[in-house]
Amino acid sequence: QQWQQQRQQQDKSQGRQQPKAQRGKPKGEHAAQEGGTSSPGRPASQESHTVEELPWYSFADVGLTGSCMGYGRLGNVVQGTIQGRPAAIKMFELKYRDSYSCFQHELSMYQKLEELQGGCLPWLLCYGRLHHTGAFFLGLSDEGDPMDPAHVARYGDAIRRAVRELHARGVVHNDIHAGNLIVNVKSHEVNLVDLERSSVPLEGAESAKAKEVQVVDALLSGA
Repeated sequence: QQWQQQRQQQDKSQGRQQPKAQRGKPKGEHAAQEGGTSSPGRPASQESHTVEELPWYSFADVGLTGSCMGYGRLGNVVQGTIQGRPAAIKMFELKYRDSYSCFQHELSMYQKLEELQGGCLPWLLCYGRLHHTGAFFLGLSDEGDPMDPAHVARYGDAIRRAVRELHARGVVHNDIHAGNLIVNVKSHEVNLVDLERSSVPLEGAESAKAKEVQVVDALLSGA
């Protein structure tokens, strides 16, 4: 019962009630109602949800293998399978106080940038909460491996192109480094991942974009 107590304490601390009616529903029924999943090759629905409305998934629903693909600030990124395609399941663990707000922010950024999914961003395949832990998660298409820092300069044009695509839509990534650059195994294009710190600056937007371009230039020059 430890995970239940942990989830109750986390939700209480953030002023949320436990979603009772949705607990235990099978993924297919619930996702169809809440729009938290999508067909392969199409991004997940852009419906917004309160924490009580988020769809629930079992580990089997997202094909968790237990193989860790990376380590995030609020939880691990774990290998999975969604609708028959390889996936990266990004966790937002309840033990971190800002897990829900960060999950919600990154979800909103993927939805805002829907037209870039399958290009310079991975597909958002599904999202919600996991039974047994209560963790929030984003189910993203697995587009390859984090870039080797020694090979960054080789993909300079693709990296700059991806950053320009974000900037053209008013978004600044704010955390560009080799670990957040994924090389698409099929197209050899670069995917940007980890939108947790991304922003849509209302003031000083051009300055923020220019500073990020300088970060990219420094990364490519090995500075």
